[in-house]
Amino acid sequence: MKPSEFVHDDIIVSSDELNRHVQVTLDETHRDLAWIKTILVALLYGVLSVINYLTLEGEMRLTATMFAMAVTVSFVIISCFHRFINYPARLTNLMTFGELCVLQADSIAFSLVTNDIMSGFGVYVMIVSAGIFLTTSRWVILAVTMLGVTWFLPGLFSEASLDVARESLMMVSALFGAFFFFFVRLRSARRLSAHQLMELKYKESLEYALEHIDTLSGLLNICASCKSIRTEENEWTALDIYVRERADVEFTHSVCPTCQAKLYPGGNSA
Repeated sequence: MKPSEFVHDDIIVSSDELNRHVQVTLDETHRDLAWIKTILVALLYGVLSVINYLTLEGEMRLTATMFAMAVTVSFVIISCFHRFINYPARLTNLMTFGELCVLQADSIAFSLVTNDIMSGFGVYVMIVSAGIFLTTSRWVILAVTMLGVTWFLPGLFSEASLDVARESLMMVSALFGAFFFFFVRLRSARRLSAHQLMELKYKESLEYALEHIDTLSGLLNICASCKSIRTEENEWTALDIYVRERADVEFTHSVCPTCQAKLYPGGNSA
């Protein structure tokens, strides 16, 4: 068995075939559920806009409320796109990355306008979410890099300061969580896909066998003397011809020990 193959009861699944199946399954699953994810984000930011309006004061209240409402409207539109547009599943990662960019842009804009660098909690949640909702390691790396780098940008243009030691530790924890959830989900998908492919190949093998095997059943009218068979057309035909025409078999000839003794006494069969 090659290292890139999975074998069970003579059914072989190549590693490439399994990887393709895993990728397609993950992409299609996330595409089908993307509208639920985005509508929940829209609801979350809708609630956040109300909280900002009720708890903040002055210009900061208006700014924070407008930003939260803008994200709410954006994600309602994105949710409708996911729900009603049948786009290719391979674009799922691109769509998810775009959604993370919208959320990060809102966070950076709020920090710059209010001169207040918020706790990185929201960024940490998005980093972990990248490991949950993105389906390839390349997209996960791209997303967490974008989120991590851009999160520190407001500090370059404002007077606010960060607790670098604390926030760095939290960032490392978020990165660990992102890749942990990604690889756990990927491993589970591979196990499920392997079982599905095995089952599919078993089914194909069974269907092929049923298509190519003819079973003789019922009562056969056979001559008691010459052993010829009477067919459905009421014609008599030799037993070997009858079986050959109805099953995928070929006859070879030999002489059994009993007949050998009768036909060739003291000799050998041809």
